[in-house]
Amino acid sequence: GDLYEFTVEVVNGGSLDANISLVSKYNGTEIGPTNPVPAYITYTVTDGNGDPIVDNHRLNHGERETVKVFVKYRDDDASVLPAQDAPGLSFDIEIEATKAEREDPEEEGIYTVNHYDTSLDDDNIIHVGYQMPSTMVIYQTPSAARAAFNNNPYYLKHEVENDIVVESSVEFIITPEMVQANPGMRAGKYTLIGDSTNYSDNVTVLNTAFGENTNYCDEAYFWTSGYNCVAGTFSAFALEDGRVYAGHNFNESNDRGCYVYDSGASYCVG
Repeated sequence: GDLYEFTVEVVNGGSLDANISLVSKYNGTEIGPTNPVPAYITYTVTDGNGDPIVDNHRLNHGERETVKVFVKYRDDDASVLPAQDAPGLSFDIEIEATKAEREDPEEEGIYTVNHYDTSLDDDNIIHVGYQMPSTMVIYQTPSAARAAFNNNPYYLKHEVENDIVVESSVEFIITPEMVQANPGMRAGKYTLIGDSTNYSDNVTVLNTAFGENTNYCDEAYFWTSGYNCVAGTFSAFALEDGRVYAGHNFNESNDRGCYVYDSGASYCVG
């Protein structure tokens, strides 16, 4: 029998990830129990590999997929053919797109951007091995912590067990804008754990964030030996004694960033 086949490229050219569904219509109405495809027609819609297309499937921004539509008059069963010429048929496909939820939702935890303040409990400093200060402001997500710190791309993360802080880290974000200004850097979220036993892992994190084949990083000596990376005004370091830092304008009057010290104390400045 006669057949008609065409291919469509569906492109998500926007800046947001989307969930995609295809709505097939026969003679202007969605195909379904009340408007079925005639028995003498074979009608299929598949992806580029010939597999069925799942409703509400994900198409990330910048991605594309192939949709194939196949319409054919059946010639394998004469009993389903119409007794007279069939009227004109029309098939349409509508693409419905909705904003997709993030695949990597923010990890809930204990985040802070606490600044030294003698008017608050424990001077508003967090110490590994002790309870959180009673007046400490805690945020459940990185974005909430950043919003409280002028959206700077760094903040503190803490692990707490039985009300005791057992680990503090500096997390920092390399944004696409930073990558554009400093070629070789890699966009993403990175964690420097404030503990001397994590020094080699922290160096690996820094090389990944700043790029191993760049000139942004080298061995350095501040209070002790360590590894320091600088790109523009942004820098991050890890020292062998367990200190870690990420921020802008390090060691200058307008320094802003977050520290975990070798003693396990942590706070932000700026």
